Amino acid sequence: MKTITASDFELRCLELIAWVNVTGKEIVVTKRGLPIVVLQKFRELAGKSDQPADTN
Repeated sequence: MKTITASDFELRCLELIAWVNVTGKEIVVTKRGLPIVVLQKFRELAGKSDQPADTN
């Protein structure tokens, strides 16, 4: 799993999104050395449709 600082992520966001999409590998974004978010490729959940949720 690749790790990157939040400031580096901000500068290379689109490049990193493309990398995750192609490789399927995750990136952990850190701030002051602590993990704050994981960037991972989207996987459709089984049984979910592409219809929007009911927003009453």
